[in-house]
Amino acid sequence: MAAAINSYITDDLVTAILTCLPVKSLLRFRCVCKSWSVLTENPDFITKHHLKRNIIDNNTVNAFVKRNGEPFGKPMMSTLKGVDNEEILTVVESNFVPSCDQLIICGSRNGILCLHNPDLYSDVIVLWNPSTRDLKTLPESPLEPPDTRETLFGDIGFGFDRRTNDYKVIRFVLYRCDDDDDKEEEEEEHDDDDHDEEEEDDDDEDDDDDDDEEEDDDDEEEEEDDDYFVGQVELYSLKSDSWRVIPRMNADIFPCCYYCNTYKDGVKYWWGRKSTDDSQWLMSFDMVEEVFETVELPSDFGDFRNPVFSVFNGQLCMVLYIDDKMESLFEIWVMTDNGVRKTWVEQMTIQVSGVLRPLEFWKDRGLFLEDDQGQLVLYDIRTKEMKNLQLRGKRYTFQVVNYEESLVPINSRRAQNNNTEVEEQQGLASQMMVLHDLSEKCSFNVRMQF
Repeated sequence: MAAAINSYITDDLVTAILTCLPVKSLLRFRCVCKSWSVLTENPDFITKHHLKRNIIDNNTVNAFVKRNGEPFGKPMMSTLKGVDNEEILTVVESNFVPSCDQLIICGSRNGILCLHNPDLYSDVIVLWNPSTRDLKTLPESPLEPPDTRETLFGDIGFGFDRRTNDYKVIRFVLYRCDDDDDKEEEEEEHDDDDHDEEEEDDDDEDDDDDDDEEEDDDDEEEEEDDDYFVGQVELYSLKSDSWRVIPRMNADIFPCCYYCNTYKDGVKYWWGRKSTDDSQWLMSFDMVEEVFETVELPSDFGDFRNPVFSVFNGQLCMVLYIDDKMESLFEIWVMTDNGVRKTWVEQMTIQVSGVLRPLEFWKDRGLFLEDDQGQLVLYDIRTKEMKNLQLRGKRYTFQVVNYEESLVPINSRRAQNNNTEVEEQQGLASQMMVLHDLSEKCSFNVRMQF
């Protein structure tokens, strides 16, 4: 009987069926038998499953939402799920409760989220797969900083190196330094000046007091001027589980937006400013080549506020917005590259009322917005209608990132391969029951839900 079943349900057919299933179903089926549990941890199977689900979920919206709740402001997370041609979006609340008061999503790649606690004086970075609940807190950087008065942590970027199959985190660190030797020389000079002043005539005493006050003020200003900042860029590799310093060009341009999560074709993007003239730039970092690039943004922003970067119609885009008491105006610009230079072209203008700020595009038809009541809404670009998604939070704390479920592991646990034989007949019987049930419900050419 077992031989007859084995000849009918081959291992390849079992694998083909399992690659079509949602992550939640596969996690439940791990208890069916040991071979299935090992299979779901096999790198080849994980890749096949990820590619297959991308095809099946092509018309499905998956977005991850972060906002701070009221009144205590603790971070809250939800997943939005729905189908492109359906109006209803399902909201699934996450059971994950971060241990920090502040939380920023720094990116999402292949089902993995990068979370950051944006404290200037401490740096906690976490990689998390919400589907498998796999979580890893990144180790502290052992890199030796220069002699500093304080360390200020800046923006974080997260991406995937397709060449080495590695996930990388990049962070900008700013060190505030001073020159102790210069300070000692200044103190000695100041003491000599005081001694000389004491030997002057009493008739000039009042004038001397005034001079002393002015000199003290000058000394304080000089002390502040002695402080200088040293920037450093560090790169973390999940594969090696280590940090290293990387060089950068245009060191006077620094990212200035925690909420910029734009990532396209292996390149991470930030909105940046130049310290010398306060001009605005687009910064990018190639996760494969590990090189920076900067492109100056158009200077004719007018009354528009800080730009929001995203991807629209497969192109890098920039949303400029101005807010007044009556309505909000959004301009959407896309970046074109002819191989010689990159230019910005205005794509469309959107006028809405009661909106606080734009957040993220959903495919090519929707734009997630935060309204002035602290709620998440979805603006349909085609119909020009807005839908309230019934998610409320503290104002200016909303983040939305496009998200896809996956089995991609974060920690070092890996399966050996998917050639493990089924040891027990009981496990084989369980497989047959599950596969028979699946074959009754779905086919390979039809989208399946479990």
